Amino acid sequence: MKTATESVAERYDHALHCARHYRLLPDSAVPKPTAAWPPENIALLERYRDWLSGSGTSQYVIDLLYIPMAGHVLGLNLKPYEQLDLDADLEKALAYIKAKRLSAE
Repeated sequence: MKTATESVAERYDHALHCARHYRLLPDSAVPKPTAAWPPENIALLERYRDWLSGSGTSQYVIDLLYIPMAGHVLGLNLKPYEQLDLDADLEKALAYIKAKRLSAE
């Protein structure tokens, strides 16, 4: 369970650890934990969480949806966020979610 002192990197790494990868095909790309990320991407994820929290988004939704999906984009594209191609790199994260075949949604 999430604690009040858990960092956004710890939160994402926990979500990644608990992710259901057993349905993935052997050649499927899997996001890397935050230890493999450029440091500026971890800082970006922290700023993103703070921005979401300040917008009135519920902590539950931030932790369950927004942080994991943003983390998937960053964890599948191990380059500084300034170099991300939002269309192509987001598509990699969406392909990862679809490859897990958890539900029709």
